[in-house]
Formats: sequence, C-alpha cells, structure tokens
Amino acid sequence: MLYNEAELKNKLEKIVKSFETEIKKIRSGKASMDIFENIEVNAYGTKNKLTAVANVMIEDALNVRINIWDKSVVPNVEEAIRDANLGASIIIEKDHIRLRFSPLTEEVRLASVKELRRLLEEYKIKIRQVRQDFLKDLGELDGVSEDEQKRDEKSIQKHIDDYIAKLDNIAKNKEESIMKL
Repeated sequence: MLYNEAELKNKLEKIVKSFETEIKKIRSGKASMDIFENIEVNAYGTKNKLTAVANVMIEDALNVRINIWDKSVVPNVEEAIRDANLGASIIIEKDHIRLRFSPLTEEVRLASVKELRRLLEEYKIKIRQVRQDFLKDLGELDGVSEDEQKRDEKSIQKHIDDYIAKLDNIAKNKEESIMKL
C-alpha cells in the first residue's frame, strides 16, 4: 500500500465524530441528554459541565428536571441554561430547575431537517477533501507502477464511500428522531 491507511481512517473517523457532536445541537422531537452535554456553568471560580454540578433527569418527552447539588449555584445553572437557548421554559423550584419543552411544530421540524441536511453536505465535503489530499499525495509518488496507483486509488475511494455511508446513516437516524411525533 502506497498510502497510510491508518492515517486515512483516523482523519475520516474524526470527521464523523465531529458531525455527531454537531448534530446533537439540533433538537429532536423529545428531550434528550445530548442537548445538555455542552452546557457549561460558572461555578466555584471556573467553568464546569452542567453534569458536574447537577443531575439531569429526563422525566418524559417534554420535561426535564435538573437537581443541583449545591444550592448556591442555582442562579449560575439558570443563567447557563438561558444562554444555551434550548427553547424551553425554565421553572425554578428551591433546589432544582424544571425545563418544559414545547412540542416542535411541523415548520420547526422541517427547518431542523434542512439544517441537518446542510450540515451533512458540509461534512461530506470535508471527507471528499481528505480523499483529494490522499490522491494528490499518491499522484506525487515517483517510481510507482500505474497498477499500484490505481489499486490504492480504489482502496481510498472504498474508505471514502464507507465513511460517507456512515454520515448518511447517522443523518437518517437523526432526521427520523426529528420528524417523529
């Protein structure tokens, strides 16, 4: 093999992981732990993940309860949730915060799917760019037979096709969760 297959797979895997992280920000039809993953709270003089200062419980499709361990950080948690712009109403109750999500309208669902498809295309372009880089490096090698080069081009393309199929599958599952009532 004339290219580093492990390096190719590593780059493609990073793109897929990045896509998965990015689409977690798109709200689906029900409350999910994914939307709380990146919320940071100013507490104890530093930024902490929400899950480091509270327990997040999904009660049902539209309700979330956040039990905060240290009552002194309740205002900070509230501020972090407001800043995250989750599209939920916030109810403060002594030692916990309750979030009530409104059901997604058909219009919002369609806009979310459109955003998902835009992101999918953006990440497919990133994968194709990796292919271009590897094919360029392959073409610049000296003293390599045409057969070897063609074999490796096909191998690179197979990896690219596999990872694009992974992106498509992830996006299909997310779209189904967005559109599910």
